[in-house]
Amino acid sequence: MTDVAVRAPGPPAVTGAANPAMPSESGAPAGGVGWPSANLAAAAHPAPVQAVPPQLLRSRPGGPGGVWLMGCHGGAGVSTLAAAGLGGDAAQQWPTPPALPAGVLLVARLSAAGMKAAATAVEVWQSGTAPPGLVLFGLIAVAAGPRRAPQIARDRLQLVGGWCRRVWQIPWVNDLLGIDVDEVRDHPALRGAIPRDLYDWLTSGRAT
Repeated sequence: MTDVAVRAPGPPAVTGAANPAMPSESGAPAGGVGWPSANLAAAAHPAPVQAVPPQLLRSRPGGPGGVWLMGCHGGAGVSTLAAAGLGGDAAQQWPTPPALPAGVLLVARLSAAGMKAAATAVEVWQSGTAPPGLVLFGLIAVAAGPRRAPQIARDRLQLVGGWCRRVWQIPWVNDLLGIDVDEVRDHPALRGAIPRDLYDWLTSGRAT
């Protein structure tokens, strides 16, 4: 998926099933993505998130004081969103000096495995083991296909969303299958799919 005081997140600002619960299956999907076993699973008392210094949002993406997009897993869509101008491409690594201080937007596919990977990334952030000088802005959940995401993915998004300052969803854009990456930035279908408030939030420093 600001200038105002940040409180511990309330109900996540995403759509999905009510009363989400952590899925009970024990096996990890292909790729080794496992559901974190620490306090993240409870999601009862989320820890406060750092206030976002407004200068981070107003400076150039992808540099010191800028905004980085970090994939929670391979194929999350980071390169496409970076090409669209949402931030620097950090691949699947937490930004490190000389990129710091900087803000991070996590990116994951809205699938069961993608949301597990997002939960793991948030757990790293909550544990304090991410590089110092980072501000976790939120999570961008990118559709994994043209159909509605399965219930397990939506439930997990609801759970992980309770631990993020903001969550944004980007739907499937079939037109991207027929263009090159250098055509992404000005493609009207993608620009129309990216939430307007995400653009506004990144450029003005105000969450809407």
